[in-house]
Amino acid sequence: MSNLTFPTFAGLSWPVGKQPQWSTRIQKAVSGKEVRAANMAYPLYNFTLVFEYLSLADVQNMLAFVMSVKGAWDNWLFVDQSDNTVLPTQIGIGNGGNTTFQLGRLNGTTWEQIQNPTGTPVIMANGLIVSSSTYTISPTGQVVFNTPPASGVVISWSGNFAYRCRFDVDTTDLSQFMNQMFELKTLKFIGSPVNKV
Repeated sequence: MSNLTFPTFAGLSWPVGKQPQWSTRIQKAVSGKEVRAANMAYPLYNFTLVFEYLSLADVQNMLAFVMSVKGAWDNWLFVDQSDNTVLPTQIGIGNGGNTTFQLGRLNGTTWEQIQNPTGTPVIMANGLIVSSSTYTISPTGQVVFNTPPASGVVISWSGNFAYRCRFDVDTTDLSQFMNQMFELKTLKFIGSPVNKV
């Protein structure tokens, strides 16, 4: 598991594709009645990026990144510029014994764990910021308090996160359209705020 972060490039074009992907098992009876079961608690997201232009330096950086993760073999972090922030969100209520709370967010009506926080998350108890000396945050987004929060204390957080991703395929389709200028019409990868890939 790599903690490399996908670099940003000026030539990123619109639209940026992002589709949630679920997995549903559907069994149909002869009568036509269906029974459905969700195979995943959290969705995966399919991303599609288009780069209209990349300089020679950008191409070298892109290739260095792809080589370092060996195509689709290793996973890495992607900061989605349109979806990387969590506003103050409740992650639990103290009971006087529990010391561990998982970072997460409400995405529509679906609760998603956040396992790749970036920067410095802000942890709050009853809406007041808690000193970072009273807890630690694990690499998988678990907030572990030194002493259990008292019963009824609402624990919340705000901050930023990244998606853990991997490339769809092992190839990168770069093409040169003029001297030292390149394009990458389709870069596809799959990821999740939860470490699934």
